[in-house]
Amino acid sequence: MAPKIHEHSGFTLLEIIIAISLLMLLTVGVIAGYSTFNDTQKIKQAALTFKSYLRSAQTKATSGVKPTVCTTLDGYIVRVDVSSYTVDAMCDGSIVTDANTSYSVALTSQTIVSSPTTASFVFRVLSRAVSIAQITTFTFVSGSKGYQISVSPSGDINELGFVTL
Repeated sequence: MAPKIHEHSGFTLLEIIIAISLLMLLTVGVIAGYSTFNDTQKIKQAALTFKSYLRSAQTKATSGVKPTVCTTLDGYIVRVDVSSYTVDAMCDGSIVTDANTSYSVALTSQTIVSSPTTASFVFRVLSRAVSIAQITTFTFVSGSKGYQISVSPSGDINELGFVTL
């Protein structure tokens, strides 16, 4: 009679530990990658929202949309600082804040850097022109990444994309 050979089926403890370790490493890599992706998308979204508000102000100025309390529209003024920006109508030489024509956005996790430093500019009425002397670049910054939007004196508003700082 021949001796019985035992066949083992299944995995050893060492094989299971190695498989679980590899799965955990893969999971950590995916989570880290998603976190970085999410941060860059937040920067981009903040910049694109800014661009949208600029285009809205430009369109309202070009078409002459004015608040009800306004007699003569001078344009739409955009004021930018490090952590917020506002868009208001300018009527008869003064800033008019109106619920239908004004915007104010405070940034929570990004900062705005402009080059050259520009505190405010005006989209002029019935033209696309802007009251700036040269192309101004606004960089939305979070950590070591930024997303840039540029505004030219002729009124062109462009996305320049991501930059590493």
